Amino acid sequence: MTPETYLGRVRDLLPVLRERAAEAEKLRRLPDETFADFQEAGLFRALQPRRYGGYELDPDVFYQAIMEVGTVCGSSAWILGVIGVHNWHLAIFPPQAQEDVWGQDTGIQLSTSLAPTGTVERVDGGFRIRGRWSFSSGCDFCQWAVLGGMAPPAEKDQPPDARVFLVPRSDYVIDDNWHVMGLCATGSKDLVVEDAFVPEHRTHSYLDAFHLNHPGTAVNDAPLYRLPFGLVFANGITAPAIGAALGALEAFREQSRKRVNVRDQSRVVEDPFVQYRLAEAAAEISAARDRLLGNFAEMMRLAPATNGTGSRRSTLALRLSTGCSRRAAGAAFFSVIQSSAPGATSTQCGRMPATTPSAPPSCLAAPNSACRHWTSVSRTRENANEDEPRPHSDDACRQPAPPAWTEAATGSQGSRREL
Repeated sequence: MTPETYLGRVRDLLPVLRERAAEAEKLRRLPDETFADFQEAGLFRALQPRRYGGYELDPDVFYQAIMEVGTVCGSSAWILGVIGVHNWHLAIFPPQAQEDVWGQDTGIQLSTSLAPTGTVERVDGGFRIRGRWSFSSGCDFCQWAVLGGMAPPAEKDQPPDARVFLVPRSDYVIDDNWHVMGLCATGSKDLVVEDAFVPEHRTHSYLDAFHLNHPGTAVNDAPLYRLPFGLVFANGITAPAIGAALGALEAFREQSRKRVNVRDQSRVVEDPFVQYRLAEAAAEISAARDRLLGNFAEMMRLAPATNGTGSRRSTLALRLSTGCSRRAAGAAFFSVIQSSAPGATSTQCGRMPATTPSAPPSCLAAPNSACRHWTSVSRTRENANEDEPRPHSDDACRQPAPPAWTEAATGSQGSRREL
C-alpha cells in the first residue's frame, strides 16, 4: 500500500461522508455504511503491523487522511483517528495479546477509555478490574476495549502501577449515554465492567510506554513502533480538530458569498475586515497542519538512527507543538466567526454566531455545514484541554524547541526546530 493509494481511497469517500454527516448526528454514532466503507477501504490498517495485514505507513500519511476526512465530517475523522491509532497501540502490546485479538480476524477493532476511573486488583496471573469508563469513541463497532487503571504496586513501598487493560466485548456492556452537541456522531459512550479477569499479557505499563520499552517490538520492529505513545495518541485527536477547522473555514467562505449586511446591504465577502480575518485564519490553520505533518516526518526520518532515544527526549517539546497546533487551528476559525458582521444574514443559516466560542450558534436549530464544523472544532478543543501540556501564554507556542532529536542522532546539539 503506497501513501498515494491510501490517500486516494480516502478522497474517494469524501462526498458520501459529507452526505451522511447529518444522519450520523441523528444516530449519535457513525452509520453502519460509513464504518463498513472504512473497513472495506482498509483505512484503519494504516498503522497496523504488516504481519496482521496492516500497511505500516508513516504516521504523517495517516494524519493527512484524518484531516481530509475532517473537512467534511468531524465525527468521521475522530473515529478514523482514534480507532486507527488503536491498531498501532495494540502493536506495542505483548505478542500474545496481539494474537488474542487478530489471530482469527485481522479486521477486529478496539475502542479505548484511558482515564483510570475503574478499580484494579492484582491477582495471580494478572488483574481483576471493575467499574465504569467514559468516552469510548466508536465502541459500538469494536469487539475489544483498552481501559486505563491504577494497579496496586507489585512491591511494598512502590508507587501505584498505571496500566492499560485489554478486555473482550463479553467482559463489558455499553451504556448508551452519549447525548452531546459537538462530535455527537462519535458514539463516545460509557463502558461498564462488573468483574473481569485480565491476564498479565493483556496489559501494558504506562511506565514502560514512557521509556519506550514496548514488548510488541519483539515482533514488530519497524521504526513506526519505536515512537512515543503520547505523541502518536495525542495527534490522533489533533488531526480531526485541524481537519474540522479547514472544513469550517471553507464552509464559512462559501456561506459568506451569499450573506449581506442588513444595515447597508453590503456583501460580507467584500468586507476588508472579514477578508483580513479569513486570510489570517487560513494561514494559521495551514501552519498548524504543516507543523503536525512536519513533526512526524522528522520523527520517522530520525527514528532508525536514534533507536527511540531521541523520540523519548523530544516528547515534551513535540507534545507542546501538538497542543499549540490544535489550539491555533481552533482559535483561528473562532476569530473569523467573531469578526462576522452581526447584522449579516444568509439564506442558508439564519445567523452565524458573532459571540464567544463557548456559546452555541443560533443556527444549531437547523445545523448546516458551517455550524457542524463549528461544534466539532469546539468539542475537540474541550476534549483535549486536560490532555496536553499547556504553555503559560500563547507566546510559548512560538518559542524554539529544545534540541532533542538532532542531538540524539548526531551527538551534538545541532539545529533547533521552531515550534
